[in-house]
Amino acid sequence: ACHNRFEHSIGVMHLAGKLIRGILERQPALQGHVSEKDILCVQIAGLCHDLGHGPFSHVFDNILLKRLNPNSLWTHEDAGCDIIDYMVSNNIIDLEKYGINHTSDLDFIKECIIGVDKKTCFQRDQKQNGWQRRRFLYFIINNTESGLDVDKLDYYQRDCKATGIQANDSFDELLDTAMVMECM
Repeated sequence: ACHNRFEHSIGVMHLAGKLIRGILERQPALQGHVSEKDILCVQIAGLCHDLGHGPFSHVFDNILLKRLNPNSLWTHEDAGCDIIDYMVSNNIIDLEKYGINHTSDLDFIKECIIGVDKKTCFQRDQKQNGWQRRRFLYFIINNTESGLDVDKLDYYQRDCKATGIQANDSFDELLDTAMVMECM
């Protein structure tokens, strides 16, 4: 099995785009509410979602760092967003040449990476236009509601294939049949 961050990040980016485009095909009423820029932002979030991992990934993040500082609220998602901010502010990347606004779009990308906590979801759900973009877009990379997102699907799919586990095309079927069940 191959577990490197590069392949995984490319896979998450690809699955995010495939999922959104599939949903838009199956639900044409959503097409006017999700732009190509929205899709690109979610794909960028997929590509960058693991930038903040330390060496040895979750072992470093969840075990070593917790032993060094048990009260720390640090997450690799927060660190990844800090890295993105650093790259933008130091002109290492210029997202604006791809039509990505360095404020509102970048905030959306980072929220897709960090995830939207339950309290924030509830507050936004209570307000008219509480979500800047379609609500479902925020849960494609880091699904804080169900835990099922393209980040995990990429690993499951990749690990099953690499280790010879028969998945019976269930991953493709899930992506090919997913629909959005939210108020429009």
